[in-house]
Amino acid sequence: PTLPQLARVDFYDKIKSAPSGGTMETALGIMYGKESKLKKPAVVKALGFDPLLKLQGDDNKGEPSQFATSARNVKSLEMAKGKGGQVRTLFFMAGVNGNAVKRSNALNGYSKKLVYCEGQAFGSTLSATIYLAGLAFYGLCLAIAPIRALMLATGIVPKPGQGPSAEYMDEGYLIVEGTAKGSAGSIIKSTMQFHCDPGYKDTARMLVEAGLSLALPSDKPLKSAEGGVYTPGACQGEVLLDRLLATGTDFRFDA
Repeated sequence: PTLPQLARVDFYDKIKSAPSGGTMETALGIMYGKESKLKKPAVVKALGFDPLLKLQGDDNKGEPSQFATSARNVKSLEMAKGKGGQVRTLFFMAGVNGNAVKRSNALNGYSKKLVYCEGQAFGSTLSATIYLAGLAFYGLCLAIAPIRALMLATGIVPKPGQGPSAEYMDEGYLIVEGTAKGSAGSIIKSTMQFHCDPGYKDTARMLVEAGLSLALPSDKPLKSAEGGVYTPGACQGEVLLDRLLATGTDFRFDA
């Protein structure tokens, strides 16, 4: 008999964070700078398929991984579904996270047809709509070059070296509620929580722990120790999760 597979993963993010000037410079460069005009490298064109599906080592036969992921992140406003459901809007990191899961699935083999959907969660339709309207207005201002320059000159958009205060970062947080559905109908829920600004302060902790997961011995093996392009889920695995839990992150499975 065919064993059930992971069919769909939904994430509901609640966040308080502010970007640093370096992050904004990178984002603006990708959207409006030289990076926005870069063409796809010839080596990627020659590959003939999404490089995130490329296999590693002895598994690489020149064919993409059979374990594919379809990212269906929330693009605008998604109404609450069912009792206890949450309203979701687009989450600015969902595209990056979706690609990370696509790469992990290609290497770890969670599911041959995995659907990934992520969005920022709100307690009401009104609060979600206000956030979405503000985000749209901010994005529109950034898209107009003279207004973008004025925002940079006046500090509305932080410059490299600038960013949120230590007090603000200490008050920040990220709560990620996940719902995984199996092909046979099973459902598992989880919650992961970061207790300070995740986009700046806690990113440093995660980077350090990711490096230490590779450098220091552990009673658990790494998912992979070969060379190549990996995600934390396809390389450090539970070794990194244990280090994060020991240094401030909370994780639990919910009923």
